[in-house]
Amino acid sequence: FDGVTFTSFTDGVCAGEMLDVAVDNDNVKWFITAKTVIKHDDAVWEMYDHEKGLPAEWLTTIAVDRNNTIWIGTSGLGIISFDGQSWQHYTEYMPNVVSIAVSKENTLWFGDYRGSVFSFDGSEWQQIQVTDSSWYLYSCTLDSEDVIWCGTDQGLYRIIEGEKQLFNKVDGFNYSTRILVVADSNDVLWMSGYQGITRYDGNKFTNFLGFTGISNTYVCSIAIDHDNVKWFGHRSEWISYFNDISWYGYIRDNYILAEDIAVSQNNFIWFTAERKKPI
Repeated sequence: FDGVTFTSFTDGVCAGEMLDVAVDNDNVKWFITAKTVIKHDDAVWEMYDHEKGLPAEWLTTIAVDRNNTIWIGTSGLGIISFDGQSWQHYTEYMPNVVSIAVSKENTLWFGDYRGSVFSFDGSEWQQIQVTDSSWYLYSCTLDSEDVIWCGTDQGLYRIIEGEKQLFNKVDGFNYSTRILVVADSNDVLWMSGYQGITRYDGNKFTNFLGFTGISNTYVCSIAIDHDNVKWFGHRSEWISYFNDISWYGYIRDNYILAEDIAVSQNNFIWFTAERKKPI
């Protein structure tokens, strides 16, 4: 989406179920399906699978670090990196990776669905157990101070130097489950789940439930563009955005199910969709 027009890609390597998308430092777009990695440089689409060196399948999420290395999480089959030439497969830990965040010092943080976060600084792995047993973790992000924030079934966790603090309904956070969390350019946190969207400015939680024009409140993806506009993908035909003043929405007739959103260097918005195509 270039701000005016949606463009759909449906042929060839784009015909699979796109699960996640990231944009690298050269404005190359990287997509994953469960079994492939797809690269798009705005001219050519290129697919990597097991025959082309991809060391594992059941891919779940993708991110790019400060050195332009691609990192991919899997569902219990290790963590993968790709520097454009060679693949690395890390199996020291086998998390079910649901999100990846990159610090200013290029430390990688991997959110594990089973309630932990793992960090990797290029040489050493560390694990922090975030939730109590039997509670799940759905996302992790870093703010501008590299504070870790995790969305879990128990609520929102903040982790500073290994010390955890939980925010939940007692603190005014009206959440249910499957909490996604993203920090904007002002370090305001934006969260979503089955009960709408919540903003946390460091002092107060503001809940947006059933906001005007958007009938489906389950939001399954969030991204912040270069103008600090917030974009939300709904598990419906809706894509919505908020510019800190007003809410707006687009309806896509092909029921896109926007699973992930990424923003390119030229501020184009890229969406992936379960059982659908990139837009």
